[in-house]
Amino acid sequence: MTSSERTFTVLGHRGAKGHAPENTLPSFEKAIELGATMAELDIHLSRDDKLVVMHDKDVDRTTNGTGEIRELLWEEIQQLDAGSWYGAEFAGARVPRLEEVFDAVADRILINVEIKSGDTPYPGIVERLAKLLTDRNLIERVVVSSFEVSYLKALRPLLPDLELALLYSKPRPDVCQEALDEGWQALHTHLSQVSKPFVEEAHALGLIVRGWNPNEVDGMRPLIEAGVDGIGTDYPERLVELAKEQGVL
Repeated sequence: MTSSERTFTVLGHRGAKGHAPENTLPSFEKAIELGATMAELDIHLSRDDKLVVMHDKDVDRTTNGTGEIRELLWEEIQQLDAGSWYGAEFAGARVPRLEEVFDAVADRILINVEIKSGDTPYPGIVERLAKLLTDRNLIERVVVSSFEVSYLKALRPLLPDLELALLYSKPRPDVCQEALDEGWQALHTHLSQVSKPFVEEAHALGLIVRGWNPNEVDGMRPLIEAGVDGIGTDYPERLVELAKEQGVL
């Protein structure tokens, strides 16, 4: 990707987590309403191999249920209330499957799918995701990211045209070269690891850099000044306003 082809990404973290229950359809709809150009979400694999959209490895924090996703059947998960914990107006919101999110919003916003591991990687999750993206013809509308390198390595030969992003939060020596060697096009970098020289190095090598996840303008501004290609945040509207002020949107 050349600098002339770059477009700044307003990345809604778990949808618009600051305004609606994370990783639910209301949250993704809110992200669109607030001007996000990409929505980030997380996936796990249920006991019966369904791609479940949730951040945590268990359902305890964000639903009225209990238990690890890998031990629950989709029939059990889909009955849970994933909205009441956030606010009474969201009572009855459900945990979506990845297919449901694609059906609802993928024609209106780009999607960043983060593959989670739980305590250990999920066998078969990469293959199921690759098949879904192929079947739905979504290769050009999705970025897949993960902290788990094995997932990215497995996806690369399956979907050679898919944008893959390494997620990391601590110093990672030679990360740009690592991305080149492995065929990852993007680095999704914690804000603490972003600097102007780093972004310039990445761009010189053709890599995309997106920073995560400042929620205050004072945390977003240094990332824009460093030249990142996008920022993840719980409050897309704050980033939209700042990005317009800074001339990157």
